[in-house]
Parts: sequence; structure tokens; C-alpha cells
Amino acid sequence: MSEQNPNFYLARMALVAQPTQNQLRAYSAVTGTWASLGVAVDTGDTFLVDTSVALVAQPTRNALRAFSAITGAWASLTVPVDPGDLFLVGSDA
Repeated sequence: MSEQNPNFYLARMALVAQPTQNQLRAYSAVTGTWASLGVAVDTGDTFLVDTSVALVAQPTRNALRAFSAITGAWASLTVPVDPGDLFLVGSDA
């Protein structure tokens, strides 16, 4: 939440998916840095972004990827991912 207005959330990150370069890139406004993750990006992937976290679900790679604007780092989890799975982040959860 914003320090000035508790009902307003400030975006603290940006997500860029680059299939032709096999890269996921995210910017953290908290750390002021970009972080890249060299993985194949597919059009069937699911991309969710909240104020300070991004989630990328990759069914063809059996992987979940998350980026934290607080730490400025990516984390990956190898797990079966079904195209019909439901993913929620932030206030949607």
C-alpha cells in the first residue's frame, strides 16, 4: 500500500516475456534493478502480475516461476502444471 494513501497500491514491478530470446525479464522498482531468467517462453504460458510479484505458469515446461519486487529475484519450481489450473496472485487470491 502507498504510505500516503492506504487504499492505493503502487506498482513496484514490470514483467517482460521475450519468446524469441528465451528470456523472462522483470524490473523491481524497490531495488532499481532488472533480473533476467533464461528459459523458453511459450504462447501457452500464463502471466500474472500484482503490485510486487509476478507469476509465470509454464505447462509445457512443468514449471512455475515467480519474481519478487522486494528481493529483485526469480524463483522456479518444477511441478506438473495443467493448462486448466487456476492461478491467483495478490488481492485475487
